[in-house]
Amino acid sequence: MANFLKRIQDLPEERRKTILWSIVAVLALILFFWWYKNFKAKLDALKEQSSNPEVISMEWEAKSLSSINQ
Repeated sequence: MANFLKRIQDLPEERRKTILWSIVAVLALILFFWWYKNFKAKLDALKEQSSNPEVISMEWEAKSLSSINQ
């Protein structure tokens, strides 16, 4: 590992910046795809919940009961 770092340190500054920004870009893409996957899963769960009439009626009943109790 030390040898690897030494080789990078010996490279010209422009080349080191290129390596740095390449790593940043790859990490940004990985994080974007991870975020997109999670966002899509949450959106699908929300669609499934809102398309299920039993869930909607239970939520409605809970709201009705809470307003009656107040």
